Amino acid sequence: MKTLIILFSFLICTTTYSLPLPKEKWESATAPFSKEQITNLENVLFSKEHKYFTKSFLIIKDGKLIYEKSAEGFSSKQPQKLWSISKTVAGILIGIAEQQGLLKVDEAIKNYYPNANEFLTIANLLHMSSGLTWSETYENNPLDSDVLNMLFIKGHKNMASYVAHKSQEYPPGEHFKYSSGETNLLMSILQKKISRPDYESFPWKKLFTPIGITTATWERDHSDNFIGSSYLYLSPEDLARIGQLFLNKGKWEDKIIVSQEWINFSLTEAPSQKNMEPKERRDDSFGAHWWLNKRIDTVGKKHPHAPESLYMALGHHGQSMMIIPEENLIFVRTGIDKDGHFDRDQIFKALYADKYLEK
Repeated sequence: MKTLIILFSFLICTTTYSLPLPKEKWESATAPFSKEQITNLENVLFSKEHKYFTKSFLIIKDGKLIYEKSAEGFSSKQPQKLWSISKTVAGILIGIAEQQGLLKVDEAIKNYYPNANEFLTIANLLHMSSGLTWSETYENNPLDSDVLNMLFIKGHKNMASYVAHKSQEYPPGEHFKYSSGETNLLMSILQKKISRPDYESFPWKKLFTPIGITTATWERDHSDNFIGSSYLYLSPEDLARIGQLFLNKGKWEDKIIVSQEWINFSLTEAPSQKNMEPKERRDDSFGAHWWLNKRIDTVGKKHPHAPESLYMALGHHGQSMMIIPEENLIFVRTGIDKDGHFDRDQIFKALYADKYLEK
C-alpha cells in the first residue's frame, strides 16, 4: 500500500482550467485515398493480429477531418494521456513565453538554479543536450530509472529540483540524450518568471483556448510545476489543433499564437546530434522538443516511406502526432504498445507506397 501512495501522490495537483471557448469543430471532407489504401491503413492500425492496440486514429487534411476510427470504448473526442507528447506542447509554451519577453533561449539556467553549470542554457534543455546525468528508462529497468524516480519516488514533490541537482556528465550542448527531466526543468523556469495564478492559467490563456482546445487537463507536482514531461491529457481531435497551428505557421484566425521563428527553431536539428560519435547516433533526429525525419550525415530517414519534412510529437506506448507539411496533413494515433511493436512507417507505406522512398 505504501508503494501505491507514492505512485499517485502527485495527482492532487491537477489543472483543468475553464475559459470562454470558441464554438469551433473540425469540418469533414472526403478522404483522398482509395479503398485499398484505407484497408491497408486499417490493417496496420486495428488488426487483432498485432501485439499493440490502437485506441483512436484520425487524419486532418487541408484543415478538415478526412478520416477517423476508434476502437470500442474510445473516441477521438475523448481526452487521453499523451505521455511525452506533453513535451512538445511544453516546448511551444516556452516559445510563447520567449515571444512575450518572459525569457530567452540563450539564458543561463544558473539564473534560476544557482548550482547549475554556468554554460547550461534553456536552448540546451529544448535540444535535450544539457549534459546532465540521466537514465531515461521505464518499466523495463525501474531500478535504474531517473524518470520513475522523478515522477514517483525521490523527486515527485519537486521534479525540477531533482533534475537540476543531477551531476554534469557532458559539457552543455555537446551530447544529445533524451531526458524527461529537461522538460520539467523548463516548466519550472517558466513558473519562476510569472505569478502562480498566471502560471496555472498560462497554457489555457496563451495556447489552448485561442485555438479552440476544450479537453485539456494537465497534472502538476507538489511544487505546482506542470509535469511537462508526461501528464497532459487531450482528445485526439484537440491534439490535432496543435498540429494545425504549426501548419498555419503559428497563426489561428489571423492571430499569432507562436512565432514563425520559433517554429523554424523547433524544426531545426539539435546541433548536438551532429557532435556525437557515429556509434552513438540514432536513426531518428530531434529538433527543439519535436522529432524529425531528417538525415544525420550518412544515417538515413527514420521513416523511409515518409518525406524528410515529416515532423512528429511522440509519446510512450506509441502515442503519435505526425505532420507532413507538403501534404498539408496531420495524423494522430493513440494506443497501447508497451513493447514497442508499433511501426509508424507502416502508416506512410499503406497510404503512400513508394512515393517518398529513396531510390
